[in-house]
Amino acid sequence: MDNLNFINSSSDKNNSQIVIFQQNAQLPDEFATAWHTLNLDAGASASVPADSAAKYYVSILTPDVAVEGGAVAIKAGQTAHIRGDANKGYTITVEA
Repeated sequence: MDNLNFINSSSDKNNSQIVIFQQNAQLPDEFATAWHTLNLDAGASASVPADSAAKYYVSILTPDVAVEGGAVAIKAGQTAHIRGDANKGYTITVEA
């Protein structure tokens, strides 16, 4: 088992709620279920154990702000960087 890694590099002073979705093999590809949530302060990082064979997607749950590009695919062993703020919006980039 590996980890999904997250770094909150946003300038937002509030916690960012990061939602991790997992693709369920028994459902069509367009359906992924919320699997885990993280409250991540600006400047903080976190890791979540993940199955290397599963498909995951990550998004930010914020009442007023949409994430550019919506949910982003992530694999076990990769790191998602969250950038932006509540005024301009957030972006998520994934690095190997």
